[in-house]
Amino acid sequence: RAGSPRPGPVGLVGGPEARAVVARTPPLRRAGGTAEVAGARARGRPGPGGAAGRPPAAAPRAGRAAHPVLYLFGQRAAVGVFTLFVVSVLVFLATEVLPGNAANAILGRNAASNPVALHRLEAALHLNRGLLDQYWLWFSGLFTGNLGHSLVNGQPVWSYVEPRLINSAVLMLVTGVIGSLAGVALGAFAALRKDGWFDHATSVTALAVTSLPEFVVAIGLVILFSTVVAHLLPAVSLLPPGTYAWNAPQLLILPVVTLVIVIVPYIQRMMRAAM
Repeated sequence: RAGSPRPGPVGLVGGPEARAVVARTPPLRRAGGTAEVAGARARGRPGPGGAAGRPPAAAPRAGRAAHPVLYLFGQRAAVGVFTLFVVSVLVFLATEVLPGNAANAILGRNAASNPVALHRLEAALHLNRGLLDQYWLWFSGLFTGNLGHSLVNGQPVWSYVEPRLINSAVLMLVTGVIGSLAGVALGAFAALRKDGWFDHATSVTALAVTSLPEFVVAIGLVILFSTVVAHLLPAVSLLPPGTYAWNAPQLLILPVVTLVIVIVPYIQRMMRAAM
């Protein structure tokens, strides 16, 4: 058409106006955004401190994934310690809310008629101190083994608690070792013979035993081995004061067997599912 400018060598988009737009475009834009892409890659490039884009909390998460059992054990232990602390505070505050105190309970009716003896006993029991001092005196004694003295005979409380804690630990250790070995062995043997008669028999037995309370298992064993059927083992396991479990191993048989029967099905089923 007459009077219209002729198109440039590259057509309509290659005329003088298009070349002017291209000339005004910065070099980064003209390169098709390669600089932005390179910058994004540079930002995503792993530095000396870790992988690309890793948040600051990735390192602790990696530690949890590497040691899940230790992390779970530490988490449960921390929750258990915190729960015991909260329970101790609640029990302490509940005893303070109740009318009277330990000194009144000990003296009974003589507390009102003999205020001198009441104040003397309160001072001996540290009941005349503030709440925080009383709680800290008891709490700090837990770490030193000073649990106070018995109100019955004046003997240290730790002398009564220590042998019982040791006997309970022995019972727990023996039960854990025997139960773990038996459960792992039964679970592995059942997994190696999957869908066989042994697998089905152990699965049904484990399911039946797990549905029974512990005291039912204990009563059944006492009937079988101590009272009705046979008289092979003592029905009650009572250790004299100052006696430890290894001094009378026959008293551990029924408690250990009861606890082993209770925990073996759980271990056996977990082992069977894991294989």
